[in-house]
Amino acid sequence: MLDSLKHWYQKLAVAKLPDTCVCLDTETSGLDPACAQLLSIGAVRIEHGVILGEDKFHVVVKPDQAYPLDSVPIHRLRPRDVEQGIPVQAALDALCLFIRHDPIVGYHIHFDRALLERALGRPFDNRFLDVADIYHKRAHQKLAGNMAAGHVDLSFEVICQQLDIPVIQRHTALGDALTTALMYLKLR
Repeated sequence: MLDSLKHWYQKLAVAKLPDTCVCLDTETSGLDPACAQLLSIGAVRIEHGVILGEDKFHVVVKPDQAYPLDSVPIHRLRPRDVEQGIPVQAALDALCLFIRHDPIVGYHIHFDRALLERALGRPFDNRFLDVADIYHKRAHQKLAGNMAAGHVDLSFEVICQQLDIPVIQRHTALGDALTTALMYLKLR
Protein backbone atom coordinates (compact mmCIF):
# COMPACT_ATOMS: atom_id res chain seq x y z
CA MET A 1 0.00 0.00 0.00
CA LEU A 2 2.75 2.44 0.99
CA ASP A 3 4.68 1.69 -2.21
CA SER A 4 1.64 2.42 -4.38
CA LEU A 5 1.06 5.73 -2.57
CA LYS A 6 4.72 6.65 -3.01
CA HIS A 7 4.52 5.84 -6.74
CA TRP A 8 1.31 7.91 -7.08
CA TYR A 9 2.91 10.86 -5.28
CA GLN A 10 6.05 10.75 -7.43
CA LYS A 11 3.94 10.64 -10.58
CA LEU A 12 1.83 13.58 -9.38
CA ALA A 13 4.93 15.58 -8.35
CA VAL A 14 6.44 15.26 -11.82
CA ALA A 15 3.13 15.89 -13.61
CA LYS A 16 2.56 19.33 -12.06
CA LEU A 17 5.49 21.14 -13.66
CA PRO A 18 4.90 24.84 -14.33
CA ASP A 19 4.74 26.07 -17.92
CA THR A 20 6.28 29.42 -16.94
CA CYS A 21 9.69 29.48 -15.24
CA VAL A 22 13.28 30.71 -15.43
CA CYS A 23 16.06 28.25 -16.31
CA LEU A 24 19.27 29.27 -14.60
CA ASP A 25 22.93 28.28 -14.48
CA THR A 26 26.05 29.68 -12.88
CA GLU A 27 29.75 29.29 -13.53
CA THR A 28 31.86 29.36 -10.41
CA SER A 29 35.41 29.15 -9.13
CA GLY A 30 34.85 25.75 -7.51
CA LEU A 31 32.44 23.01 -6.52
CA ASP A 32 31.88 23.90 -2.87
CA PRO A 33 28.97 26.36 -2.62
CA ALA A 34 30.17 27.41 0.83
CA CYS A 35 33.29 29.04 -0.60
CA ALA A 36 33.09 29.09 -4.42
CA GLN A 37 32.90 32.49 -6.05
CA LEU A 38 30.33 33.44 -8.63
CA LEU A 39 31.88 34.15 -12.05
CA SER A 40 28.94 34.12 -14.46
CA ILE A 41 25.14 33.84 -14.37
CA GLY A 42 22.90 32.86 -17.26
CA ALA A 43 19.13 32.52 -17.38
CA VAL A 44 16.36 32.14 -19.95
CA ARG A 45 12.64 32.48 -19.50
CA ILE A 46 10.05 29.92 -20.50
CA GLU A 47 6.50 31.23 -20.81
CA HIS A 48 3.55 29.00 -21.58
CA GLY A 49 5.92 26.20 -22.57
CA VAL A 50 7.99 28.30 -25.00
CA ILE A 51 11.58 29.50 -24.56
CA LEU A 52 11.60 33.26 -25.02
CA GLY A 53 14.88 33.75 -26.89
CA GLU A 54 14.78 37.51 -26.55
CA ASP A 55 14.15 37.30 -22.78
CA LYS A 56 17.51 36.13 -21.49
CA PHE A 57 19.92 37.15 -18.78
CA HIS A 58 23.71 36.87 -18.85
CA VAL A 59 26.37 38.60 -16.80
CA VAL A 60 30.01 38.02 -16.06
CA VAL A 61 30.66 38.74 -12.41
CA LYS A 62 33.74 40.42 -10.99
CA PRO A 63 34.54 38.33 -7.90
CA ASP A 64 35.40 40.02 -4.63
CA GLN A 65 38.75 38.23 -4.44
CA ALA A 66 41.17 36.18 -6.52
CA TYR A 67 40.06 32.62 -7.27
CA PRO A 68 41.92 29.37 -7.95
CA LEU A 69 42.88 29.06 -11.59
CA ASP A 70 42.24 25.31 -11.78
CA SER A 71 38.60 26.00 -12.75
CA VAL A 72 39.54 28.11 -15.82
CA PRO A 73 39.87 25.12 -18.23
CA ILE A 74 36.27 24.17 -17.43
CA HIS A 75 34.39 27.47 -17.80
CA ARG A 76 37.11 29.34 -19.75
CA LEU A 77 36.67 32.50 -17.68
CA ARG A 78 40.14 33.89 -17.08
CA PRO A 79 40.94 36.46 -14.38
CA ARG A 80 41.19 39.19 -17.03
CA ASP A 81 37.73 38.20 -18.34
CA VAL A 82 36.02 38.51 -14.96
CA GLU A 83 37.95 41.69 -14.15
CA GLN A 84 35.68 43.33 -16.75
CA GLY A 85 32.56 41.90 -15.07
CA ILE A 86 30.04 43.65 -12.87
CA PRO A 87 30.16 43.58 -9.05
CA VAL A 88 28.48 40.61 -7.36
CA GLN A 89 25.74 42.66 -5.70
CA ALA A 90 24.80 44.41 -8.95
CA ALA A 91 24.64 41.03 -10.71
CA LEU A 92 22.40 39.59 -7.99
CA ASP A 93 20.10 42.62 -7.99
CA ALA A 94 19.68 42.37 -11.77
CA LEU A 95 19.10 38.60 -11.52
CA CYS A 96 16.37 39.03 -8.91
CA LEU A 97 14.61 41.57 -11.14
CA PHE A 98 14.83 39.12 -14.05
CA ILE A 99 13.55 36.11 -12.10
CA ARG A 100 10.74 37.89 -10.26
CA HIS A 101 8.69 35.24 -8.44
CA ASP A 102 8.85 32.64 -11.21
CA PRO A 103 9.93 29.09 -10.44
CA ILE A 104 13.65 28.50 -11.04
CA VAL A 105 14.79 25.42 -12.98
CA GLY A 106 18.34 24.15 -13.24
CA TYR A 107 20.61 21.15 -13.54
CA HIS A 108 21.69 20.23 -10.00
CA ILE A 109 20.11 23.55 -9.05
CA HIS A 110 20.72 22.97 -5.35
CA PHE A 111 24.37 23.96 -5.89
CA ASP A 112 23.45 27.19 -7.72
CA ARG A 113 20.79 27.99 -5.14
CA ALA A 114 23.17 27.56 -2.19
CA LEU A 115 25.84 29.70 -3.85
CA LEU A 116 23.41 32.45 -4.89
CA GLU A 117 21.70 32.56 -1.51
CA ARG A 118 25.07 32.79 0.27
CA ALA A 119 26.12 35.66 -2.00
CA LEU A 120 22.71 37.33 -1.67
CA GLY A 121 22.63 36.93 2.10
CA ARG A 122 19.08 35.62 2.14
CA PRO A 123 17.02 32.73 0.77
CA PHE A 124 14.96 32.91 -2.39
CA ASP A 125 11.19 32.62 -2.05
CA ASN A 126 10.93 30.98 -5.47
CA ARG A 127 10.13 27.33 -6.12
CA PHE A 128 13.20 25.40 -7.34
CA LEU A 129 13.07 22.45 -9.74
CA ASP A 130 15.98 20.24 -10.74
CA VAL A 131 15.93 18.70 -14.24
CA ALA A 132 18.17 15.85 -13.03
CA ASP A 133 15.55 14.97 -10.36
CA ILE A 134 12.72 15.21 -12.89
CA TYR A 135 14.65 13.05 -15.37
CA HIS A 136 15.41 10.50 -12.64
CA LYS A 137 11.72 10.25 -11.66
CA ARG A 138 10.68 9.89 -15.32
CA ALA A 139 13.31 7.20 -15.91
CA HIS A 140 12.11 5.24 -12.87
CA GLN A 141 8.49 5.57 -14.01
CA LYS A 142 9.42 4.12 -17.40
CA LEU A 143 11.41 1.32 -15.77
CA ALA A 144 8.91 0.59 -12.98
CA GLY A 145 7.88 -2.76 -14.45
CA ASN A 146 11.46 -3.80 -15.20
CA MET A 147 13.00 -5.70 -12.29
CA ALA A 148 16.46 -5.11 -13.78
CA ALA A 149 16.01 -1.34 -13.54
CA GLY A 150 19.08 -0.01 -11.83
CA HIS A 151 21.36 2.96 -12.07
CA VAL A 152 20.18 5.98 -14.05
CA ASP A 153 23.03 8.11 -15.42
CA LEU A 154 22.25 11.71 -14.51
CA SER A 155 25.21 13.38 -16.20
CA PHE A 156 24.36 16.48 -18.21
CA GLU A 157 25.54 15.06 -21.53
CA VAL A 158 23.80 11.69 -21.07
CA ILE A 159 20.48 13.33 -20.21
CA CYS A 160 20.80 15.47 -23.35
CA GLN A 161 21.63 12.40 -25.42
CA GLN A 162 18.70 10.43 -24.00
CA LEU A 163 16.34 13.33 -24.64
CA ASP A 164 17.81 13.91 -28.12
CA ILE A 165 18.65 17.56 -27.54
CA PRO A 166 21.87 19.42 -28.38
CA VAL A 167 24.36 20.57 -25.77
CA ILE A 168 24.72 24.31 -26.33
CA GLN A 169 28.03 25.93 -25.35
CA ARG A 170 28.72 23.58 -22.43
CA HIS A 171 30.12 25.17 -19.28
CA THR A 172 28.95 28.64 -20.17
CA ALA A 173 26.21 29.97 -17.92
CA LEU A 174 23.90 31.04 -20.74
CA GLY A 175 24.57 27.93 -22.86
CA ASP A 176 23.88 25.58 -19.95
CA ALA A 177 20.76 27.55 -18.99
CA LEU A 178 19.43 27.24 -22.54
CA THR A 179 20.26 23.53 -22.70
CA THR A 180 18.53 23.08 -19.35
CA ALA A 181 15.47 24.84 -20.75
CA LEU A 182 15.41 22.36 -23.64
CA MET A 183 15.70 19.47 -21.17
CA TYR A 184 12.89 20.86 -19.07
CA LEU A 185 10.57 21.26 -22.03
CA LYS A 186 11.28 17.68 -23.19
CA LEU A 187 10.55 16.39 -19.69
CA ARG A 188 7.26 18.29 -19.29
